[in-house]
Amino acid sequence: MKGSLKLNFSWLALCGCCLFLSSCTATEPPPIAEIAEDAPTWQWVGLSTPVSGSLVSTNRNVVFAASDESVKPVFKTAPVYYPSLQRLQDGYIVPDRDRIVFLDGSLQEKTSQRIPGLGFPTMATATGASNGEAAAWTFNVGNESQPYRRLIVSIVGESINTSVRDNVPSSVRSCDDGSVVWFEQNDSVGRTLTVARMGAEGEVVENAVPLLQKGVVSEPFTALGCGDEKSYIAVANEQEGIDIFRLGNEEPPRSLDYVGSMSGLPSPGINRSTQVTEGKVRQFSQQGTISTVDLSQQSIVESGPLLPEGQRPVSATIEGDSINVATQPIDGSPQFTVHSFSLERPTASGGGFALDGISELAGESGIGAPYVIPVSIYRVTG
Repeated sequence: MKGSLKLNFSWLALCGCCLFLSSCTATEPPPIAEIAEDAPTWQWVGLSTPVSGSLVSTNRNVVFAASDESVKPVFKTAPVYYPSLQRLQDGYIVPDRDRIVFLDGSLQEKTSQRIPGLGFPTMATATGASNGEAAAWTFNVGNESQPYRRLIVSIVGESINTSVRDNVPSSVRSCDDGSVVWFEQNDSVGRTLTVARMGAEGEVVENAVPLLQKGVVSEPFTALGCGDEKSYIAVANEQEGIDIFRLGNEEPPRSLDYVGSMSGLPSPGINRSTQVTEGKVRQFSQQGTISTVDLSQQSIVESGPLLPEGQRPVSATIEGDSINVATQPIDGSPQFTVHSFSLERPTASGGGFALDGISELAGESGIGAPYVIPVSIYRVTG
């Protein structure tokens, strides 16, 4: 995926249509970064991306600021596919063509770090440390000979470390100490699982762990530990549930201990709505509920409906111990509202915060963008 991108990649079924990414070619693209002159009193900041049948090099993802009065564009980037805005320390980071851009709290560019060969990338996963000091993103950089190749980008402060992986990294988690953990499962290996950790300085340690049974590791319900936390591996079983294994205490860990099985699992949450902590996996569902799957205790707790009637989720942003969910009417009209919930003790939302005027960002997103959707959103504090 260098220069141009050829994918058949389907977004979530939202807004009454699917986003299919087609080939993107460009010669001499126009300047990417553009900053608006005005700066309103903001209550939320976020990132929008155009919804269209075919993204082109002149499309833009837009970092926006929202107040009670309006939604205004502040910073624009290249049309990175499936992008994310991540809060980092007292500012934000956002992917651009061949680089990661660091924004300050006013959404002005502070600096950027080039990622050679990234091109117009597809962002596969995005996760941030709970303390806001680090983040980890993965990008699809596959080609015909290595279709599953991914690039892991770890951001700690203004430092960036990368690692190219030939197998898909799954259950990627960014830790408060700046490390990143993930697992890889190569079907040709069969019963072996690779658990990997990238340190804050970029060093990668891999451990091959033999599975006690042959099966596919369930990414949505695997919880890899940060720091002193235990790691739990979920393997799909024939009863449409999971068998749970705890990673051994030896260093480096090279064994799995069976701890129990679970059935009646909730459906996997909407994309980028997962929080992992202390062996618990919390997710926001397409039905508007938050589920907590405790792998250490083999228990499941699911909230009642949290969204107002007639609304459906289109994106989610984890922010510490909370989750911000953007919704739109079930009829697919481009009217978006943001709701914020505690992940541990969620209560039903009232009306939420209306992102009035976000549809006007379609004009900022380039030719061929009928409207946009918010894919990341954060509450402004202080």
